[in-house]
Amino acid sequence: LSLHSEGGTPGVMPLVRAMQASGAIAYGGQLRAVHRLDRPTSGLLLLAKTSEAAGVLSGALRERRLAKYYVALSDRKPLRRQGRVRGEM
Repeated sequence: LSLHSEGGTPGVMPLVRAMQASGAIAYGGQLRAVHRLDRPTSGLLLLAKTSEAAGVLSGALRERRLAKYYVALSDRKPLRRQGRVRGEM
């Protein structure tokens, strides 16, 4: 999914707003998309309630003050205890 609507397909933010309108998301105020981490993967959507919070979070991402860690879930036991993924996911 794209953050915003593309080619007639609703994006994440329009879906979030629809969920707010239906009551599925209890917070009724404006939510600001700060960043969508790792679009090629399932990723994470980071939202802020205020412009100030959005600015602080955007700055932390831009200045690489936030670290990203990934956890893999599988229905089978891995062959090795841990490993490293390199390149695009």
